[in-house]
Amino acid sequence: MLVFLSPAKTMEAINHRLQDSITTPVHIDKAIELMAFLKKMSVEEVIRTMKVSPKLGHMNYDRYQQWCTDPKPEMVTPALLAYRGEVFNGLSADTISDDDLKWANDHVRILSGLYGYLKALDGVQPYRLELGIKWKTEIFNTLYEFWGTAMKEEAQRELDTEKTLINLASGEYSKALSLKKIGYNIITPEFKDLRGDKYKVVTIYAKHQRGAMTRFIIQNRLTNPQDIKGYDLNGYQYNENESSNEKWIFTRE
Repeated sequence: MLVFLSPAKTMEAINHRLQDSITTPVHIDKAIELMAFLKKMSVEEVIRTMKVSPKLGHMNYDRYQQWCTDPKPEMVTPALLAYRGEVFNGLSADTISDDDLKWANDHVRILSGLYGYLKALDGVQPYRLELGIKWKTEIFNTLYEFWGTAMKEEAQRELDTEKTLINLASGEYSKALSLKKIGYNIITPEFKDLRGDKYKVVTIYAKHQRGAMTRFIIQNRLTNPQDIKGYDLNGYQYNENESSNEKWIFTRE
């Protein structure tokens, strides 16, 4: 069973935990190729392309310039510890044990616009590159085109053994896996709150729960998808009446 997450726009610069266990992303050559284009961008181009404020534009321009193709160990952070944002606030990876992080390395994957397919302990440097942005270069029209089937093929290779994909990634990122064509058991948990007489997705709460469920899976060492139905944190419970075989709905009154 593999759990898939999206990255966050916000990153922590450096985290020195498990430096001896850090691994190299499987798609590092493609990340280097993308970064070569990013390094050529001016601050103004970064602001326009990434649709960010001048402050964030300057920060990310500096990040691109500082990004190394062969970084020293102290320059990278394990991917699961590197991202911030609501999903990763829910996961709170900084507060789980080293053994938890090592277990997550075998079971949690992050899909990245820059790095592609990441394991939990793959070393990453700070960057900003959303998979769904409108960015065109002389060799690709979109990042989806650039990545092509690379992420899907890596997921497929691992799922040949793991069999089940727990999709806690956003649509922007899970799109890169072509889930309808991947051919394995795919379960997408969804979190809804009661609003009036209907259950509705409240984005900020749903994001937090995707991270919290990932933490629940890690700390309980879950490898049987059925055990996920026992998730009952923050007032959410599995709702069989609202669920289908592929979409498992967790609701809160």
